[in-house]
Amino acid sequence: YCQGQGKTVKKKCSHCGGTGFERKHKSVNVTIPVGVQNGQQVRYAGSGYESQDPHGQNGDLIINFIYNYDTNKYAIKGNTVYELVDIPYYECILGADKKVTLPSGETVSYKVPEYTQDGSQIVLKGKGLHGSNYILIVKVKMPTYVKEQDKEFLKKIKDNH
Repeated sequence: YCQGQGKTVKKKCSHCGGTGFERKHKSVNVTIPVGVQNGQQVRYAGSGYESQDPHGQNGDLIINFIYNYDTNKYAIKGNTVYELVDIPYYECILGADKKVTLPSGETVSYKVPEYTQDGSQIVLKGKGLHGSNYILIVKVKMPTYVKEQDKEFLKKIKDNH
């Protein structure tokens, strides 16, 4: 009945129900460490729940850092960021000067070399997390429709090979 405390509360208040503890939400300022990795945990000692023992220490607050990004377009391994980029087949054949906007908002120019293959990687040095690399993975974009005039050009190319 006394739950091992050796005493009971005769008049229980409506706030704590006789436990001596009241659950409250509390804001805590935390500093996000530089270079925090996806899935990393940071412990803030004594910032968790209040101890049930009047002489005990409060619990720890554990924060799990989870990156929020489109996993169909991006991958992150360590500090290296990978992004799938659709590039039209004709730019993969002829080469092209392109621009990409990084998640940070920065726009970066890059070159697609002639005869770039599907799955090729274009490295943007120092543009990943904390000065690491940002790697573009080429996905050759094939058309769903080609005009008759363009088909004739493609047939000429095919005949030459």
